[in-house]
Amino acid sequence: MQKRFTQRLATAILLLGLAGSFPLLALDEPQTATLADPGSSTQSAEEQALRKRVSERWDAVLKMDFDRVYTFASPAYRQVHTKAHFFNQYGGQIKRNRIEILRVQFVDADTGKPAPAGVTTDKAIVHLNVYYNLVPDFGDPFETTSYNKEAWVKVDGEWWRVEPH
Repeated sequence: MQKRFTQRLATAILLLGLAGSFPLLALDEPQTATLADPGSSTQSAEEQALRKRVSERWDAVLKMDFDRVYTFASPAYRQVHTKAHFFNQYGGQIKRNRIEILRVQFVDADTGKPAPAGVTTDKAIVHLNVYYNLVPDFGDPFETTSYNKEAWVKVDGEWWRVEPH
C-alpha cells in the first residue's frame, strides 16, 4: 500500500513538473487575462513577429513534433546541444491542448529589467498559459492550466527560444 502511494505521489509530482512546459517556467503567477490578439494594431511589429514565432513553436509542441521544436532553439543552444540531447531533455512530455499568450515583456539587455512600455529590445519574456488534460486515478478527466514564462532572444533578425542547458 505504501509503495503504491509513493508511486502515485511521484507520478503527481512529475506531472506537475511537466505540466507547464519545458524548464525555465514558473507556476507562481497564474494569469487569466487575455491580451490583444497577435495581429492587434496596439502591438509593435516586433511583438507581432515574436508572438508569431512563439505560436509556431507551440504548434509543433502541441503536435509533439520535437524535430521541429528543436529548430526554434537559439543558435547558441544548438551549437552546444545535439537533437538527441534535446529529445532526452524533453522525453515523456504530456499532451497539451492549446496555449494562450498573455503578454510579451521586452527586457533591457544591460539591466535584465523590463524595458519601458513601448520599447522593444532583442530579449523578451513571453508569459503564457498552457492548457492540458489531467486524468486522475479517481474521477473524471479535466482540463487544467499552467502559467509559464519563456525567455526569447533575437539573433540575426530572428526570434529564438532560450532553452535551459
